[in-house]
Amino acid sequence: MEAPQYDQFGLPVFGGFDLPVPEPAADPELDQAIAEILEGKIDGSIDIVMTPTQMAAVFEHETLENDQPRLTTRLLGGLRGLGCVLEGGTAIGLGLVPEPTFATKLG
Repeated sequence: MEAPQYDQFGLPVFGGFDLPVPEPAADPELDQAIAEILEGKIDGSIDIVMTPTQMAAVFEHETLENDQPRLTTRLLGGLRGLGCVLEGGTAIGLGLVPEPTFATKLG
């Protein structure tokens, strides 16, 4: 039995073939950033800045288009928010009402 072969990343090579791995492009800014992270000068975290509208779109798995009228988008978003508040209020109310009542059977 022959010894297992490993590629340049330390992963085992199966079947006796090795795919060529392209050399990374030289990027001095990237090399400097990596060096600063490794030296502890940068913590490696990323700050993502979004507007409330963008964050709402992310949570709803939707996209924002520049051609949509802002007034319509805001009104629909406000109605959605109001619906969520009403749904939450209904859920709290049904949780506080003792069982069995006619009100909980309707909910």
